[in-house]
Amino acid sequence: MKTITFATLVAAAMLTGCSSSKTIAPLTSLAGEWTIEKIDGNAIDKKAGDEVPFMGFDTTAKRIYGNTGCNSLTGELKADNGKINLDNMGSTRMMCADMTNERKVLEALGKVKGYEIDAKGNLLLTNAQGKEVILLVKKK
Repeated sequence: MKTITFATLVAAAMLTGCSSSKTIAPLTSLAGEWTIEKIDGNAIDKKAGDEVPFMGFDTTAKRIYGNTGCNSLTGELKADNGKINLDNMGSTRMMCADMTNERKVLEALGKVKGYEIDAKGNLLLTNAQGKEVILLVKKK
């Protein structure tokens, strides 16, 4: 009997240890405008481009909008249970003097498959493996 109880406790501990400590953020937590601070762990150069890149999420109308640093973004918000689909995003096609942030933002958006809110309240857009691709900070 003691062997069965011990084995049950070990199995329960192993399952608990394997579970994720991340909580899936509700869709409403994305609402509002967010400044893009980092892409692939590297800080955005806020002096490059015409504007500071940002993303806005209208969770009521299910729309995404923003700016890459040069061009405007728009699209349908398709997100649920920590997963997000940015495949149907569109943008204006202007040329700017510095397209550095534009290129980085568009490349990063192509990798995004999920989202979560970190302990500091930042929005993390993640790839299919759950690795952070874009870090966004809520605009005040």
